Amino acid sequence: MKKIGIPLLSSTLLTLLPVVLTSLWVAYALEYEAILRHWPWYYWLIWTLVTSLTSALAITPPTYLAVILGYFLGYIGLVPAFLINLIAIYLVYLAVLYLPVRTYLGFLVDNPKAAQLLPRLQKNQLRVVFFAKLSPILPFTLTNLVLAMAGTRLSAMWLGGALGMIPRTLLAVWTGLQAKALHEAISGGKSSEWERILFFILLAISVVGLIQLFGKKAESSLEEEK
Repeated sequence: MKKIGIPLLSSTLLTLLPVVLTSLWVAYALEYEAILRHWPWYYWLIWTLVTSLTSALAITPPTYLAVILGYFLGYIGLVPAFLINLIAIYLVYLAVLYLPVRTYLGFLVDNPKAAQLLPRLQKNQLRVVFFAKLSPILPFTLTNLVLAMAGTRLSAMWLGGALGMIPRTLLAVWTGLQAKALHEAISGGKSSEWERILFFILLAISVVGLIQLFGKKAESSLEEEK
């Protein structure tokens, strides 16, 4: 039970905690909107650095932060939005290298099924990172942890992560520009039809891409066993 409970609890926290805490942050930002709109640029720089750390710690998902940046900064918010992604990826990568992360989260990659997929990941690091980051449902920090612990190069995580995050970061910043869309998201209202369509398109591309990459490995493994 202990072996099952710890992984389940860790995965749940890494998935749900960012959503809950970021929702509180967004509510706070709206309550003090007048003050935030008069922030000087260096306040936003400090905010970017702080939220890069919180994103690496699975407290604030970068996509949610991009909505806030779009709401307050417009398309200029794309710059800090991508900086948050890249800095957070680097921090997670450093944590895996120098902190006892594997002691507590090694179950993410230390299992027979994961071991079969790791060689495929090593050969297609950039493509795997790209499709993983393209998915709108894979948790940011959890995905980075798995990729880093699996031995993915930092350059592949940065480039693949940046390219994969482009569609949803653009969408998030654009959504932030639309005050009505932001308020609907916070109040639980329905999103527009095209937003739902784009969500499922990104999800489908991500899933198909990952299946193609890892499916070939599974087939080759079966042939070798025969």
